[in-house]
Amino acid sequence: MKVKMNLFIVLFAGLLAISTGVTAVEIKIGFVNTIELMAKAPQAEAARKRLEDEFSDRRQELLSIEKDIKSLREKHQRDRDVMREDAIRQLERDILNKERDLKRAERELKEDASIRYNEISMQLRQELLELINKYAKKNGYDLIVTEAAAAFAGPKVEITGQVLNALNTDFKGPSSNSSSAK
Repeated sequence: MKVKMNLFIVLFAGLLAISTGVTAVEIKIGFVNTIELMAKAPQAEAARKRLEDEFSDRRQELLSIEKDIKSLREKHQRDRDVMREDAIRQLERDILNKERDLKRAERELKEDASIRYNEISMQLRQELLELINKYAKKNGYDLIVTEAAAAFAGPKVEITGQVLNALNTDFKGPSSNSSSAK
């Protein structure tokens, strides 16, 4: 539905642009590759950094559990000849329990990170669309389309680079305190 509506708008704007009539209508159209913006915009890099920071403690916990498992395995390998049978079984159970805990924690981290990544991506996409709208109004565009609505966009209407430059210029960073500390 959204794609059809976008296609209708593009077709309508194209018809207006090429129509000949008593009055000539000049329409300013631009094309923005939002995929490229999502990859290159400073806002995207800040979002990736936020996500990385948000899950760094849990990643460190996983590394600590892996280190514990490695240590227990080494102890098992090194001391099993001198250990009592019940102590060996207990150590093997401890290793298995830690491995299960590690797998569960890894799965939970992956799921939580995926959910959070999707949330941040949607927020970023919305923020970038708002900034594209602001750019369009400031520069007198009548219509800006994205890759979702355009089958082809020639270099005459390609403005992704200009929008990216504007995003770089306007970007304030995650907080003004971090930029003044540098």
